[in-house]
Amino acid sequence: MKMCPKWRPEKYFYDRFCVQLQNWSKGGEKPALADQDTAYYLSLLEDRLRRKGLNYQLELERTEEDAPSARCFAGEHYSNQWEFASVRKRVVYTKHGRTLYQKKSDQTLYQMTTSADTPEEIGEKPCTCPNCGAVTRTADLVKGCPYCQARFQMSELFPKVTNFYFIRMDSQRSLKQKVSVIISAFILLTFVWMLLQRIVGGEFSLGIILHSLFAAILAGGFTGLILTGPIILLSMILFNSSRDVPFRAIFTKKQIIEFMKPLEPGFSYEYFEGQLMSLLRMVVLSNDVKNLAAFGGKARSDCFDHVIDLVYEGGMTVRKLYTDQDYIHMDLRTYMLDSYEENGRIYTRGDPIDISIERKRNQRPDPGFSIKLVRCKGCGGSFDASFRKTCPYCGRVYDMRNESWVMTRAVRVR
Repeated sequence: MKMCPKWRPEKYFYDRFCVQLQNWSKGGEKPALADQDTAYYLSLLEDRLRRKGLNYQLELERTEEDAPSARCFAGEHYSNQWEFASVRKRVVYTKHGRTLYQKKSDQTLYQMTTSADTPEEIGEKPCTCPNCGAVTRTADLVKGCPYCQARFQMSELFPKVTNFYFIRMDSQRSLKQKVSVIISAFILLTFVWMLLQRIVGGEFSLGIILHSLFAAILAGGFTGLILTGPIILLSMILFNSSRDVPFRAIFTKKQIIEFMKPLEPGFSYEYFEGQLMSLLRMVVLSNDVKNLAAFGGKARSDCFDHVIDLVYEGGMTVRKLYTDQDYIHMDLRTYMLDSYEENGRIYTRGDPIDISIERKRNQRPDPGFSIKLVRCKGCGGSFDASFRKTCPYCGRVYDMRNESWVMTRAVRVR
């Protein structure tokens, strides 16, 4: 039996967060590397499980020795890095000491890490106190937390994990095996075809065989390499993801990029996808969406009150993309694999979810934005917008669309 590679928290930031995440699921503290919004998501999950009377345990195993793959995106004052790696995820739900559900599956864990490039310019940005967990200004933590008086160096406050989510996807090793199989298949087919052509033409010798083999390696190998990407992508859509994910999902990234580029030249689809998953989790897991600033509508399926876990299927489709004088609007259908608890029974189902989001035009995304500490445009006061939509100091309505995406609709299709 092959042993799984061990986590190496002393070497990789990615691994360190994974270890902390597992410890949290076993009753430990929230990950110290989590920023305020990531910690808020975990609090929502804790509250949902507590209301259901469930205990949850997450176990993650590395499936490869390689370092996590990474994609970097530079922003104003911040740098964002998406890291992802294949993991074997095992979840266990228990109630009153009895196991209700457990499942192990191979998934890809995406993790976004945000670092401060210009620490002197982010003093007004929100940050979670590593000592007491309070959300306050970064400058306050350097001078001394107003709640617990602990002081920190900027290097202790950044980098932070600002988002993470799971996608049900083949492991990197499995993808490499598929690449090898596809290229080998093209080489073999090309070799057989060329050899048969020569035989039919009355030519056959050792030299002909070697020449056909050499030509097949060049032509077949190159053709297989070119077609590997589309073939793997098609197989993921048809076989690896939910049967609900339609083929046209492979064109969504291109559609959204072409729509957003004129509106936001530095637009990153991967960063946007992460924002969308974070927003959807908040709306689905919140028990009070009417006071959640990230939700600006009334259409939310009541069945979401029973969701206890969300896994992104890696696919979404466009229903409508448009702008008006003030806002950018997107109507999308996301494909999720959600876990529910109802009447003591836990089950998993594929969930196509229709969502609508909107955001102010001509507004640059701020990687340091946090719903846990927003600033009122009227009086300048700071407050937590995760459970209120009006400023507690002056009563002004807070519109999060001026700073980030807001969801106005989240409805399960069936």
